[in-house]
Amino acid sequence: MYKQLKILIKIIPGILLSIGFNLDLEAQTPEWIYFNSAGQIMDLFDDGDTLLVGTNGGGFVKLHKYSHEKIIYNRINSGLPSNNIASVFKDYHGHLWIGTKEDGVVYNDGATWISYTEENSELPSNIIKFIREDQRHQIWISTADGIAVITPTGWIIYNNGVLCSPSPHEPVYLRNGTVWVTGSFYGGLSVFDGEEWTCPEQFGPGLPYDVFCLDKDIDENIWAGTEQGIWRHDESGWTLYNSENSLIPDNRIYDLAFDNLNKMWLDTPVGLIQYDTVNVKIFNTENSILPQNVFSAFMVDKRNAVWMGTYGDGLVEYYQDNWNIYDLSNSGLPNNDVKCIDFDSKGQVWIALAGGNLVKFDGYDWTIFDASETGISSLYYYTCMDIDDQDHLWLGTWGYGVIEFDTKNTKVIVYDSSNSPLPSNSVNALVIDLNNTKWISFLNEDLNYHGLAKFDGENWTTFDAWNAPFTANPIRSMAVDRFNNKWFGTYGDYYGEAKLIKYTDTKWTTYTPPHTSATTFSTIFDIVVDRSDKIWFGTREYLTCFDGTEWLDYPRQEIMSLAIDKEDNIWLGTLNGVVKFNHSEWEEFTAVNSLLPSNQISTIACDNNNNLWVGTVTNGIAVYQKNGAIDVIKNLPKTSYLYQNYPNPFNLSTNIRFYINESGKVSLRIYDVLGRKIKTILDQVLVADMYVIDFDARELASGIYYYQLQASNFAETKKMILLR
Repeated sequence: MYKQLKILIKIIPGILLSIGFNLDLEAQTPEWIYFNSAGQIMDLFDDGDTLLVGTNGGGFVKLHKYSHEKIIYNRINSGLPSNNIASVFKDYHGHLWIGTKEDGVVYNDGATWISYTEENSELPSNIIKFIREDQRHQIWISTADGIAVITPTGWIIYNNGVLCSPSPHEPVYLRNGTVWVTGSFYGGLSVFDGEEWTCPEQFGPGLPYDVFCLDKDIDENIWAGTEQGIWRHDESGWTLYNSENSLIPDNRIYDLAFDNLNKMWLDTPVGLIQYDTVNVKIFNTENSILPQNVFSAFMVDKRNAVWMGTYGDGLVEYYQDNWNIYDLSNSGLPNNDVKCIDFDSKGQVWIALAGGNLVKFDGYDWTIFDASETGISSLYYYTCMDIDDQDHLWLGTWGYGVIEFDTKNTKVIVYDSSNSPLPSNSVNALVIDLNNTKWISFLNEDLNYHGLAKFDGENWTTFDAWNAPFTANPIRSMAVDRFNNKWFGTYGDYYGEAKLIKYTDTKWTTYTPPHTSATTFSTIFDIVVDRSDKIWFGTREYLTCFDGTEWLDYPRQEIMSLAIDKEDNIWLGTLNGVVKFNHSEWEEFTAVNSLLPSNQISTIACDNNNNLWVGTVTNGIAVYQKNGAIDVIKNLPKTSYLYQNYPNPFNLSTNIRFYINESGKVSLRIYDVLGRKIKTILDQVLVADMYVIDFDARELASGIYYYQLQASNFAETKKMILLR
């Protein structure tokens, strides 16, 4: 278990859930653990010394602007109904309003969480776009089906039939009580004078319909960002500023905001622009640390710091010519679209995600393997994964063949139709048998040729309808039983009746599940084998058990993945949540009746500690165990050990982890490249255990530094890089 040193590190026994920030895990339900990326940042709100951040998949975050401490609120530790947050806001009374993407609005007064939805209130839609407060402290909630205004006397609803712009988004309030609202997705403008709504064509010619954003300057002139440039509205009408009559380099203005000096900041395809109608400054990926040129959320706070939310690359701050990037995630996952999960011989978790991302989690550190280090391409779309007896990962992709990843040497080998007998580069399923032979099913992109290949490390053998008497249907799923028999499940649907196939290395046997002979013809998406050697497979309509003679069908819909735990329970990952079957009773877990973050399950797997790992399409990973998700991984080194700091390179702060195998005096010191001691972080007696320290480097200049650990008969030094 980790010790707490200098920073708030709160844990569940056996696993560190959050490093370097205060996530109140003591309030979490121990049955569930979330690992996710903050994903796309949806909204930003300035709350003095704190920034409120809404994320798509990572809940909402309170980030302290000076200490950089962050508190993450999600479904586990708060009253949020969803981790997908569209808008965050604190009202005049200091109460929080949180809008979700599909589950309505949540109000928190510091003690109580209250949910407003279509079902229990006058809210016109559960799809929330934006929440803000006008001068009279009325709460304006923009939804997909209109605007709800919460007043001291009740609700006022303005639906899309009254508004000039469908699906209203961000409102701008003027001192005279006028409210300007832009629509989402190329929506126009709607203006409310306190009594009626006016459409843009009624008060000025030439204004385009594609208004992306609105703000007001210090004189309360309205500025609208469009694809044609920036439009300004004052007493004389509308004026257009674009690349032809101003210094703006690109006419597409996705967001804009004014600072306290009345300078305008623009979000454009060419980067961040500071514009005062006379001068222009441009910041982008080429001349700054910006990870992207276009932002998902945008704001200027009261200090004139510019905050930019990205599409999966964190939160960026620009203040007084200094740049900072903040990771708001509670894990090392680069995105929340999980494709595959598996465990190596050390119990480490390997996760394949969208965008070709491959991640290892050893219980303490997250390691992301990308193209710059491994040759893994961001174009890879992973379809399946298995791990061999050398802890090499084998990943099937759609369109790019089979990837062998040597995890020890970080080496990648690609097998495709250009360098192997694989006739197609699109892989449906992959399994490794007891002899370490790899079995790969393939289907060409035109869906008109398919087959099976095996690879023993040296030789390839391919099977198709011409040389193997199995089926004309493509193979969709695979499993290996304890006798090394291979079991294959095929597509149904378009290809007709689905088949279950057994191969003993000498004999093929084809079985037709009885329910597929009716009107189902359903594809077999996954196969598992229980301790009694019974075969279980899932389709869109059934969970089916086959003992070699008899079939048992259990009606269950949209089964995409299966797993068996140590108690021989069958777990179903479906598009409607997770289901547990103990061979007599069913237990369902959904986003409504449990803390499952999403109902769209892509994969499930059980580790050696009987924790269920649930990969979702949009919300990362949830880990579940009824008696508490503990000991997710607990592999302590045999000797004292100094780990590589994370992240590295880093900005502002980094985590240094070390393990001490016997009690005694321990020191941890920082040195510069000339060997001069910069700082002593730790110098005290510690008991044998694992420790993590947050090293704050805000006072140091960019460059290379070394950190040295000394403990009893152990001493080790590692390099770290500080980037400003």
